[in-house]
Amino acid sequence: MNTRFENIASLKFIELLDSSKFLQYENEFPTSALTSLQETYGSYFDTEVSPTFQNMKSIREILDHITSNGLQEVLPELYKLCNLILTIPVTTAGVERSFSTLKRIKTYARSTMSEDRLSGLAVISIQKEMLKSIKTVSTSTFYDAVTEELRQEGEAAGFHI
Repeated sequence: MNTRFENIASLKFIELLDSSKFLQYENEFPTSALTSLQETYGSYFDTEVSPTFQNMKSIREILDHITSNGLQEVLPELYKLCNLILTIPVTTAGVERSFSTLKRIKTYARSTMSEDRLSGLAVISIQKEMLKSIKTVSTSTFYDAVTEELRQEGEAAGFHI
């Protein structure tokens, strides 16, 4: 009987599968169980970072590598994480500026304005530097140029109109 169960200690990693302990793992992860897994089945795991990823200096490089090699389905979580990180703004200045603009536009006197009109006025106010840079002769050309510029910006941001 002792001979039959002498290697039971090497199966300590199975406790990692107990879902009732997952919340406890947030506070204190059982490193002994993980060590048991590495000692028992370590030869089956690739624990070294690929030199390809090791030399990359930015999240953008990692995402480009995953995309160009069609690895989205092989590394789905890494792909999602990279996309998520790249969508987080570096600062909140743009957002704060947008809300300040909305505050100026939507005053008490204009509180009955429709959502479409408010949205249009906000875009024009927020993008006023772009509007100043567009130099056109006729009014219809100006509107076409503004529409085209906003459409290109939207497509660059991932919105397809």
